[in-house]
Amino acid sequence: MTPGDLALSLMLLDVADDAACAALLAEARGGTPTPAVLEVVAGLERILAMPVAARGAAVADLLAAFDAASREVEVHPFHALAPSIAGEFVGGLRSAAEFLERTALAAEGGEPLPLALLRRICHTLKGEAGMVGLDAVVAVLHAIETRLADDNSAPEALPGTLLALSSWLVEAADGLVVGRIPVVVAPEDVLADTVERSVHDAVVPAVVL
Repeated sequence: MTPGDLALSLMLLDVADDAACAALLAEARGGTPTPAVLEVVAGLERILAMPVAARGAAVADLLAAFDAASREVEVHPFHALAPSIAGEFVGGLRSAAEFLERTALAAEGGEPLPLALLRRICHTLKGEAGMVGLDAVVAVLHAIETRLADDNSAPEALPGTLLALSSWLVEAADGLVVGRIPVVVAPEDVLADTVERSVHDAVVPAVVL
């Protein structure tokens, strides 16, 4: 049961009906309840121990507290940026992705990779991402930067790694445009040419740049 479903059920609940209250508690406890749901469940348990006459007001207070807490969504640092600055950052991601793709394809055609330039681009972009709290972008770029600096790495694998990074950066940029923050489960997957697909946290409000 989601917090929203539980809140709606509470609004419709006949608090004088112990059986209905018990059924709602059982349903809310089922599955893997979120911390918000567990907090409401604990509140409802306390309310059921009250006299029936006092339950209505107590449920109203519980709903008000739940609503206030649900509105306290932390604003991600990226969404606190001025639109022009956020747009410039996203543009930088796209430009880097395009350069990485061109460079990787050229390398597959036999041209040498400009390793120093690639490291500099990744390092600069990593720093910019860190300043706006994009930890996933930082982690992925750090993994690539380490790979590019590894003298013992297999150079023939680098074009595929760069193409994977380019694809991930485009996906991250697309998500940022609509207000979604990219996260990555395993940035080291970049090193295996199979960058973890970007997953986005959609809790924050959408921001169109």
